[in-house]
Amino acid sequence: VPHAEYRLDERGWQRADVPLPPPVRGGLGRSLPDHLALLSPPRGDGPAAVLQARLRMHAVCDESRHPALRFTGTHGCWPWIGLDALQASWPAATLEQPAPPSGPGTLVAEETSPDRHRIEVEGCGLRHEGPALGPVTVQVGVWPATQWFVEIQRAAPAPRAWLPPPGRDVARAPTRCRVERDGRPQDGAALRAQFEQGLDAAGDAALAALASSWQAVPGLTQPTLEASLGLLFGRAALTWGWRAGDGGLVDEPLMRLVGEFELAACQAELVFGGELSVDGARARIELRAGGRQPLHARVARESAAVPLSDALRPLVAEWRFPFEADVVPLAAPDGALVDRAGPATGALIGRAGLRPCTSGRSGWEWFALLRLEAVALPVATVDPWLGARARVVELMPSRPLAEWSIR
Repeated sequence: VPHAEYRLDERGWQRADVPLPPPVRGGLGRSLPDHLALLSPPRGDGPAAVLQARLRMHAVCDESRHPALRFTGTHGCWPWIGLDALQASWPAATLEQPAPPSGPGTLVAEETSPDRHRIEVEGCGLRHEGPALGPVTVQVGVWPATQWFVEIQRAAPAPRAWLPPPGRDVARAPTRCRVERDGRPQDGAALRAQFEQGLDAAGDAALAALASSWQAVPGLTQPTLEASLGLLFGRAALTWGWRAGDGGLVDEPLMRLVGEFELAACQAELVFGGELSVDGARARIELRAGGRQPLHARVARESAAVPLSDALRPLVAEWRFPFEADVVPLAAPDGALVDRAGPATGALIGRAGLRPCTSGRSGWEWFALLRLEAVALPVATVDPWLGARARVVELMPSRPLAEWSIR
């Protein structure tokens, strides 16, 4: 049974039939391989792949016993004897494939186990010429032929005020998910919820944690925070599924994956404000951090010569957005002043993309990690009576902000 793969060309994503592998022949001087591998739709997803066997015997002593052909496996044993064994065909089904617990299309390139079968051929050994062939046994593995296609589109978030708290939440642009399995649309609600209720909620929690840390800065009054934070937004489309090996039936299949990624792993714009009091002197402070880390790649794993981990290595992005500070001294009755004495330290750091599943299943999962590196600011105070002093003001401590992945 032929199947179709999703392919990316100048016209975009298309489906194209994959030709059947060539037959495998054996006999005197050309032995059969020990193992065969084929792809078949999972149970309930269409007709199973069909194996065909043709036997040619030089001579037969007893047609009630020879030749004998048996196909054994999880289904039991199917035998053919005599004339029935000379040309036989039968369906070869694969194992039941459990769906990802998080929903269709949520895990990428999940490698499933094959169903194992055995072909046995037995003859009486009579030949017109050459040595007699003994019994022949060939192991058969059947992998699911399912081909997945997933497309995700996410819009960049808009800036919003976090301090003081806004009167109402700002509506986010929806995530659009297209999920197909062998050309049949699947429900993308589970995948959409993972991003909207999982990743976007984790980003909001990260901004709330930053607001809380800023409010807790000693000596800070009138704190403000205007911020936008987007993780893994843009467009990504990818397809995966088992493909027959380069040698056809004699090679184990490989997990094929093709993808096009035009994402921003992270885009952040953080502006903290307030009045800071240091040793009795006051100043208006503005603390900023932000940037954009792209995740642009086209990946294709279509040969066993390229390990899947190597093909997916470009699909992880890391970033470090350092903090900068502006300080404007404010006049005080006693003449004390405070000003910046050096650059601020600290950063918003993180990683995002696709990584091997951490839930114990095979395959790859979307993930995002975000952390605050401790923020500090060197300042100098000038007091008419005490003179000049320098110190480092610890603004916000190091803390994790977000840790999200599809489970």
